Amino acid sequence: MTSVRTFGGFELHEKIGSGGMATVYRGIQKSLDRPVVLKILHPHLSEDEMLVARFEREAHAAANLRHENIVQVIDCGRQDDTSYIAMEFVEGL
Repeated sequence: MTSVRTFGGFELHEKIGSGGMATVYRGIQKSLDRPVVLKILHPHLSEDEMLVARFEREAHAAANLRHENIVQVIDCGRQDDTSYIAMEFVEGL
């Protein structure tokens, strides 16, 4: 059984990956009741404004791309001083 936790306007259902800068979760965008993937910057990195700016540039760059093999960025922002990128959820590997 997976525990659900709230993160702003999203529900986080399960961790699906982690890297050097962020952790990735499968979740639900509550306002539209749709599945999403949330990439959440590691809390200790949120104190470094240069890394936060880099993370936000990644979201803006990806949001401007349109291709069938690239997930769409839905939202980016900060929740309780933690930066995140919300992307469409695509079933599969």
